[in-house]
Amino acid sequence: MYKLTFSLALICLAHSAAADIDKRRLERIDAAIEQYIADGALAGAVIRVAHRGKVVKHTAYGMADRESGVPMQTDTIFRIASQTKAVVSVAVMMLQERGQLLIDHPLYRYLPEWENTTVAVAAENDTGYEVVPAKRAITIRDLLTHTAGVDYGWSTGKAEWEAAGITGWYFAHHDEPIRE
Repeated sequence: MYKLTFSLALICLAHSAAADIDKRRLERIDAAIEQYIADGALAGAVIRVAHRGKVVKHTAYGMADRESGVPMQTDTIFRIASQTKAVVSVAVMMLQERGQLLIDHPLYRYLPEWENTTVAVAAENDTGYEVVPAKRAITIRDLLTHTAGVDYGWSTGKAEWEAAGITGWYFAHHDEPIRE
């Protein structure tokens, strides 16, 4: 059972000037979040929906701290990490929608240095590993679904990651472009 609290920011984008918010669809948000809470998948949530620059829904659900019985408030402060994933995913979907990118394209189409990737394959007797060419190219879909095989330097090649000084590359204290 997860004891998590989520803050969800939902933005409704209208495609025409005549588009309006459907109150029944907003009620479906209530039902979905309340079910997650009832199932124990969420302790609580804050939902904010904006339409044409106006907030049309801002609701707190459940508990900010379930164990202490502290209810969620619309101004509860959350620790939020890895928001680049959400931003990048939306950007990829927008590019896909415009036909400027396909998620099944190989990554090297956009970042050529990723054309000839390799993988570390652990030895059968667990005495090390061998680096071999990847069986296929990494795709944009692989990146979006976290199945590209890029880890944080904690697995098979941990010693090499540490020797290269690239452990912790995902922390914000580094002063280098994200592409690097």
